[in-house]
Formats: sequence, C-alpha cells, structure tokens
Amino acid sequence: EAMEAQFVEERDGLTFWLARPQDYDEVMAISQEIYQGNDYLPHCYQTWMTEPDRVVIIARRNGRL
Repeated sequence: EAMEAQFVEERDGLTFWLARPQDYDEVMAISQEIYQGNDYLPHCYQTWMTEPDRVVIIARRNGRL
C-alpha cells in the first residue's frame, strides 16, 4: 500500500519530504550515473525505508526530485 507523502519543510524553492518506498524509481533515476553506476543507494534504499529510527528526506523543486 502506498504511503501518503509527508511534507517536512520548504526553503529556497525546494520542498522537503519524508522519503517513501514508492519514491524508489525517481531516486534511482537520479543516481544512475553516480560512481559509474556503482552507487550504494540502490542497495540500501528499501532497507532504509524499514528501519524504525532512520529518517530519509528527499527534496523537490517544481515537483521534480
């Protein structure tokens, strides 16, 4: 089931949100070219979403990650 987006803050034209499992594809799209495709994020993201004491924030500008 999809989680509702939770707004955190707005500053300097960016809106900050708690990351959700369903944000995965957008996050991966911006990390594809990092470290020649060897970024750790694809391996950690889903685990981070389930850790009770971890907070992951994403930022958007004009709706784009």
